[in-house]
Amino acid sequence: MKINDAKLISAVKTVFLYSVRFILPHLPLKIIYFIGNFLGSVMFGQKARVIKDDLKALIGNMSEFELDTILRNTMQNFRKDLLEIWTFPKLNQNRINRMSYFEGMEHLDNALEKGKGAILCITHFGSWKIILPALGYNGYTVNQVAANPLTFEKNTEVSFHNKIMKMELESESSLPAKFIYLNEGKSVRQIYRVLENNEAVVISLDGIVGGKRLTVPFLHGSISLLTGGPYLSLSTGAPLLPVFIVRQKDNRHKITIHGAFADINNGSDKETYVKDWMTNYIALFEQYVRNYPEHYARYLYTIRKYPLPDLGYILKIKNTDAEKELVHL
Repeated sequence: MKINDAKLISAVKTVFLYSVRFILPHLPLKIIYFIGNFLGSVMFGQKARVIKDDLKALIGNMSEFELDTILRNTMQNFRKDLLEIWTFPKLNQNRINRMSYFEGMEHLDNALEKGKGAILCITHFGSWKIILPALGYNGYTVNQVAANPLTFEKNTEVSFHNKIMKMELESESSLPAKFIYLNEGKSVRQIYRVLENNEAVVISLDGIVGGKRLTVPFLHGSISLLTGGPYLSLSTGAPLLPVFIVRQKDNRHKITIHGAFADINNGSDKETYVKDWMTNYIALFEQYVRNYPEHYARYLYTIRKYPLPDLGYILKIKNTDAEKELVHL
């Protein structure tokens, strides 16, 4: 059974927001994952066609069965990610360690031993927010450069969407992490200060805040990624570490911290260094998307819904209709 009727989906979400969500933080993880899998299996909405079309164009030829399987896994992951975020206010070290684990933590520890902080580069792949409590509850001082969730509030949205944005802000505020919301006028100097204090900074390369971008080939298209991370690393000496997060079959998040790219010459001019770093990063990013498309497919729709004023879509895919009609999330 699939629920594609927008009004019915809206009604289900409204009931959920004003009832079940209040007990979520107190439920066992197995129950939360059961709910997420159920909702992800039946609540697709009209966005399903957008995701399938863009995914097929981005990665290459896929059968309808393959696309349907990826779509179901995508929506189940998305619902579980969201339910987990809403449990953040009741998180503790024991619970987050049952939800996630690290691979490559030595790369972060080695970076911090240099005393210049560390820059952890993520994209909207997998459950990107889970790294904050996973680090914070295990003794690391972590900062996230981000956009305030209320940025996504719109008067044209259905009521539950704006309610969800408020809930995300409340959930973020409960974490043992500090947020640098650049779209609220916070200075880039604050990022330099936390690196000087030898803290970890998480930066999203495909986020909506930031400045200069570099457009590079990406699978069967191109993507415009923020270059603040590489430039920040050059100016501060803080190691630049790619991070990818993959939900395992047992629903634990495997947080892989990769080491700094060894074949990058930071003695070259800035533009060359940034371009070379991005080339290495994109090769790694493509590998993850090909191996785990269900961890990125949902963001294809988000990209469509939130084009940037001066750029449009940060991801441009060959042979797709940039003007296709979008529906509410």
